[in-house]
Amino acid sequence: MSAFKTPHFSAPKFQIRLLRLSPEIAASSSATLTGERSGSLLQGSLEVFDVDSAPPFVGLSYVWGSAENKQPFSLNGDGVQITENLVIALEHLRDKHQEVTLWVDAFCIDQYNDQEKSD
Repeated sequence: MSAFKTPHFSAPKFQIRLLRLSPEIAASSSATLTGERSGSLLQGSLEVFDVDSAPPFVGLSYVWGSAENKQPFSLNGDGVQITENLVIALEHLRDKHQEVTLWVDAFCIDQYNDQEKSD
């Protein structure tokens, strides 16, 4: 996955990052990036929540797959590249009309922080 700025925790043991995956309708009305697979670009925002007040979410477990053939994803308005397996999973989980809240390791764990990856 392309590098992106992961929101930092102010209280790491008591907070969680969650991906808010935009609905298909919202995604299709926004500007698109080249190379997209479906009719609308996958997009979402990454937010930090206190564990006690986090909204309900779905945890996604998947095989990262090959680092080749990356696909575009709009995260917090920035274009990043994600694995094809993640694109396929997100396309299946995305709702047509409402936002879906997910915990996805590739986004919700700071991949450049070895301590966080091992916790």
